[in-house]
Amino acid sequence: MRWLITGANGHLGRQIVNALGREHEILALVRSESAASALKHLPCQVLRVDYQDPGLAARHIADRWPGAWDALIGLTGTIKGKTASDYHAAHETVSDFLVAISEQVEIGQMVSLSIAGADAGASNLCFASRGAADDRLTTSGRQVAILRLPMILGRDDYASGALMRKGSARWVFSFRVESLEQPIAATDVIKVIEAIIEQKLQGVFSLGGPETLSRRQLIQRAGALLGGTPLVLNLPIALGFAVTALLAWLLPAPPVSPSMLGVLDHDDVIDNEPLLSTLGISLEPLDTTLRRVLKPMNEVG
Repeated sequence: MRWLITGANGHLGRQIVNALGREHEILALVRSESAASALKHLPCQVLRVDYQDPGLAARHIADRWPGAWDALIGLTGTIKGKTASDYHAAHETVSDFLVAISEQVEIGQMVSLSIAGADAGASNLCFASRGAADDRLTTSGRQVAILRLPMILGRDDYASGALMRKGSARWVFSFRVESLEQPIAATDVIKVIEAIIEQKLQGVFSLGGPETLSRRQLIQRAGALLGGTPLVLNLPIALGFAVTALLAWLLPAPPVSPSMLGVLDHDDVIDNEPLLSTLGISLEPLDTTLRRVLKPMNEVG
């Protein structure tokens, strides 16, 4: 198959290219030289594009890589932002670009990764922006599949690294430790994306990992696999929102904003059965995922 991918330079994108780039023809659409460099040694071709000029991007694709493409996969997005415009640039702008490309290049299907909890009517800026971006795709008249996901765990990515540090610590302070998590393996996400394209599914789908457990339980599970017993202590979420609001007021680019904290605090309780039954896929056990992505602190680096 022939795939166009935006966001291929991210953690998940590089894993997709590395896993499937020798099986499928992949053209990564990137916005910068640094993004292109991240894909330099992976099995794909790279085209630098401007999301504000999809016409030019489409002409370059048609001229250099003529013919139809089986899929246009959108991996671009973020939970980290301060203002509505930050999220708009990461979400709605990219969806507009995907739609414009699909109108000028022959595309069999679009697949876009979204966030569990995305809703254009949400008060949270990130959820609202991601939901609006999803709506732009589903109302475009193209063949589209939206896949909404919670925490993704892959080797050497940010989420796995944060979980590894917490699991290796003796004391862990966390906001609302009973918040529900449903982490899914990056390898399972890749498998599902490929199956969605092969089966030409359309619609909005939610997918989580095989278990839903509290944040406290997840950290303790990681700790047990790392040979530790972290004591996880609860901090009230109201304190978290107060601190992040102060940071957003003081800093132009705070490390965590209230919107980002709201996404991280979202309770993930997803029924996987409808989608997995349709695709004929099963998910790997959580402990299998954790053993693969977590490394003892003395192995880091």
